[in-house]
Order: sequence, then structure tokens, then C-alpha cells
Amino acid sequence: HRKYMSNEVYYQVIHRDSRLANPDQHMTEDIAHFCDGLARLYSKLSKPIFDVIVLSIQLCMMISARAGAASILKPFLFGWMVVWAAGTTLRLVSPNFGQ
Repeated sequence: HRKYMSNEVYYQVIHRDSRLANPDQHMTEDIAHFCDGLARLYSKLSKPIFDVIVLSIQLCMMISARAGAASILKPFLFGWMVVWAAGTTLRLVSPNFGQ
């Protein structure tokens, strides 16, 4: 904000450079788009990760209550094997988009 308002940069952008119309309106629209994107980031990433963690804790508590604490290791190992197999399969099957 200080850089934009210092040395009459705002005045120069509005009156000397005709390529950019309504720079103040564009700045406020960019801020609104940024805030919307940040809110979507929370709802699409943070919330599902939190849900998975809470569900995992609840499942561990249920397993330990039914079968004892020693049997918690088997479902975790099976879950990690499934995740690893799915990730490896996707890596092998999907095309290389980086090239």
C-alpha cells in the first residue's frame, strides 16, 4: 500500500498509462479473488484432512476396545499398503505431464 501511494504512483498509473483502466477496482477485485481462493483451500484441503484424522482416531479406539491394543497395528499396515499400492499404480499409469 505504501509503495502504491508513495511518489504519486497511483496518479501516474491512472493518468499517464492508458493501458490500465480503473487500477483501484482491479486491486480490490484481486483481493476478493484471493480471499475466495483461500477460503476454498480450507474447505477442500484442511477440512478433509481433519476428517480423516478424526475418523482414524475413532477407528483405532474402536479396534482397541474390541480386540485389544496389540491388534491396532494390522489395520494400519493394511491401510498403508493400500495407499502405497494405489499411489504406485497411479504413478505408473498416469502420463508424465511435466514434459
